[in-house]
Amino acid sequence: MFFPTMTLQLMGLAPVSQEAQVFLSWMGGFVFSVGVSYYLAVGAKHALQGETIWKSTALVRAVIACFVTTQVLRGNLEPLWLSVAFTDGIIAVVQGIGIKKHWWHS
Repeated sequence: MFFPTMTLQLMGLAPVSQEAQVFLSWMGGFVFSVGVSYYLAVGAKHALQGETIWKSTALVRAVIACFVTTQVLRGNLEPLWLSVAFTDGIIAVVQGIGIKKHWWHS
């Protein structure tokens, strides 16, 4: 959110224009909010609250995985972005399994 150029460099991606920095920061804020949501799930007073947060974040991660994969296939994003799609996809699957197996109700 605060260091988009450095984040891209750590991922091995090419830098973007100065004009695009604000959009990368906005995306960082979105990613940060999804991450913080997990703390809300852990601190939930009722299992249903935690499960609802997990369902929401799993949906977001699945959508991002599909979007990023599509953009790479269309040539709009560098192939290294597939690491983002892969990570989000795996986490969405793990969360989906946990929801199906009622981990929140154990």
